Amino acid sequence: MTTQSLQAKVRRLLAANASMASPAILASLKGVSEFIPSGKNDLAARRQLQHKLEERNLQHCKQLLARFGCVSRMLVDAEETLDNLQRSIEDASTRVQAVRDSTGALVEQASALNHERSILQKKNEVVGSLLQQFQLQPEHVLALESKNGQIGPSFLDALDRVNEIKTNCKHLLEKYQRVGLEIVERLAKRQESAYRKLFHWVQGQIPVVAARSDATTIDPTFKRALNLLKQRPAYFSHCFEMIGDSRRVMLIKAFIAALCRGGPNGTPRPIEIHAGDPLRYVSDMLAWVHQALAMEREFLLSLSSPRIVSLREIKAKKAAEALGGDEKKGGGADGDDGVGSEAQVITAISKVFQGVARPLTVRIEQSLVFQPSPTLTYHLKSVIEFYWRTFRPLVEPKGVFCMALKALVDKAQETFNKLVDAQIKQLSENRVPYTPDLSPPPAIETLLDQTRTLIKVHADCLVAESEKDEAFVPVLDKLVKAILDATASVKGLGESNGAVYSLNTACALDGCLKSPEGGVVRVKARVSAVVKQLIKQLITLQAQAFLNKAGIGEVTKALNGKDVSTAPALEESKLRAALSAFYGYLVGVNTLLTPEMDRLSDPWVRVTVRDGVGVFVKESYGRLHAHVLNPKSGYSPGASSMLKHSPKQIETLLDI
Repeated sequence: MTTQSLQAKVRRLLAANASMASPAILASLKGVSEFIPSGKNDLAARRQLQHKLEERNLQHCKQLLARFGCVSRMLVDAEETLDNLQRSIEDASTRVQAVRDSTGALVEQASALNHERSILQKKNEVVGSLLQQFQLQPEHVLALESKNGQIGPSFLDALDRVNEIKTNCKHLLEKYQRVGLEIVERLAKRQESAYRKLFHWVQGQIPVVAARSDATTIDPTFKRALNLLKQRPAYFSHCFEMIGDSRRVMLIKAFIAALCRGGPNGTPRPIEIHAGDPLRYVSDMLAWVHQALAMEREFLLSLSSPRIVSLREIKAKKAAEALGGDEKKGGGADGDDGVGSEAQVITAISKVFQGVARPLTVRIEQSLVFQPSPTLTYHLKSVIEFYWRTFRPLVEPKGVFCMALKALVDKAQETFNKLVDAQIKQLSENRVPYTPDLSPPPAIETLLDQTRTLIKVHADCLVAESEKDEAFVPVLDKLVKAILDATASVKGLGESNGAVYSLNTACALDGCLKSPEGGVVRVKARVSAVVKQLIKQLITLQAQAFLNKAGIGEVTKALNGKDVSTAPALEESKLRAALSAFYGYLVGVNTLLTPEMDRLSDPWVRVTVRDGVGVFVKESYGRLHAHVLNPKSGYSPGASSMLKHSPKQIETLLDI
């Protein structure tokens, strides 16, 4: 045996000894030691060890088998129980299947009956709904067939129900024509009879209702009945006309009473007490008509619609119609909304106020005829026009009442035009003499005061600016032109005095035309242009007079002429003498203006003319100064010595 093999064997033994020392091996050896008596660990004992171990194992197996015998018997019993249970289940399944086969037809029959019942219930609901929508209740039939001739809420409710059923039939006819026609035919006679009865009842109530002055005291049943008659336009129109006729008679009596007797207990006082004051007289009458119209409109609207429509809604509706809009406010199919009833109310109001048109027209025409003052006439025209434009949206524009007011406006305008034309004609035929101080004469002052008053009345008028300017501005233009023409050419005045006279009048007229109104502003602009033209003319006259006094008038005229080189006044010797006189005159001059300029009534105009004359003289001297210094003028080399002052120095001397 080699050394290497010996070493390997030693290593195996050492490894085996290490594994034998593990706890598991030690515990096994301890258990095995029970089979070997103490001190008898010999070869024979070790040989009997395997036999003893097998005997012990067999003994343990017999014990285990004995103990599991009862478990085995229990398992056998459980198996028998399961077999019995299986047989019971199979028997029950067989019986269930048999019952199922026998009751299947009954279940199907019950299901079919259930389905049929649900269908019948739905049909019953449909029939109930149909009867509710298309059949009158017994109380409705009783109310419609009542013979006592009285109309009450129950009758109106029944008629509403008939109308509702008829409306529902319109939708029913789209799909079920036969049923719909049968229902309509059945209701037609009853409905017509009810409307005829309602119409006669409303006719009987109209005299009582029309006599009331307050819409809040009207019986709600009457209002509702009248609105129901809208379903029959002929009945409704006839009743509304009857109301209008009754209200017209009552309104005429009320107007005459307001004119002659006044209110209860003398308050307010009779309108005709102020007949001597045409403006208040006409204003009071039109204000009374305005108040009566508002009350009448509210009264009629309360009858024909459930709500009162404002004037803003009326104007908005008319504007929409003018723009081509066809939308309606509210949208009631029967025209029950306020806007839908507006046309009928306007027609009724126009008929009611026909009776007032004649007495109102006669009294206003008398006020226009017997008062020849243009200012008062225009004031009356403004008042009448304001009320006419206020009433126009509330009545028929082509009706008797509205056309009467329009005729009064035209007559007032015509009277005003005639009075102004007469004043203008008198002013042009009889030339007004000028005053010593060249201020506007009394006749012109009267026209200026009248113009000032007319413009104030025009500005205070509540009519739209474009509408009132249309008639007023042409008259104002004629009046302004006549005043300016009256002072344009006056005999006995020189050119400067005539310009001062015209300028004073034009400035006074310009001061009268103070108004933010567009038409007056345009006329004022034309008068201001005339004032500027007269100022320019006066500056030229005064400047030329100053230059003539200063000695260079002929020189400046020649300098402004076409042939400067051959002008005698521009010869060097004459020019030297003229300039010497001019410088000498400047030293002793106190003012640039002639004494006539002290008659200018407006200080601002006087200062403007004075400054304008100074500028004119400075510019004239500047052109002369440049002409002398120009080598092309042909003067001698020493000609510049005649110029003692520059244009700037002349400006200082003139104090401008």
